[in-house]
Amino acid sequence: MNENLDRWFTDVLEDTPVDEIRPFLDWQVTTLSQARQAAFREKTDWDLRLRDLRGSDTIMFLLGEFQDARTLSRILSLRTRLSLLDGDFSAAMEDMTVAFRLAHDVAEPETFINDLIGFAIIAITNENIRHLIDAPGSPNLYWALAELPRPLIDLRPATQLERTLPE
Repeated sequence: MNENLDRWFTDVLEDTPVDEIRPFLDWQVTTLSQARQAAFREKTDWDLRLRDLRGSDTIMFLLGEFQDARTLSRILSLRTRLSLLDGDFSAAMEDMTVAFRLAHDVAEPETFINDLIGFAIIAITNENIRHLIDAPGSPNLYWALAELPRPLIDLRPATQLERTLPE
């Protein structure tokens, strides 16, 4: 699947292989629906208990679900691209909202890895914002973008936790 995801992303939106992507996204409908539900929850709690880790457990702790979030963001990005090609700006913006929330939630645990994954999700989403702004007839995003939290991802908690790891 990852080789297809890599192949499907093109610099030119109009070069997106729509006929290949639509069946793939139809197969992902449950995953995308659950991502939307999660994005509109009031609170995300990963309950990783990172501060309870000691010794080598601090560097051997697996974060697989967070790596999977990057794949989910790419799937959201594909659906956003199709919505843009169809002229459905509302659906595209909703998927970008879900992706931004995913980035925020993934970066909640106090590790640099989580922050980096969150930044990767933001970068993927920002590419679609560029495509949306370029699309004829697209809505003005000035206020929507101006109201994004600053910073989108706060590195201070990860810095504080990882500074104490040697202890």
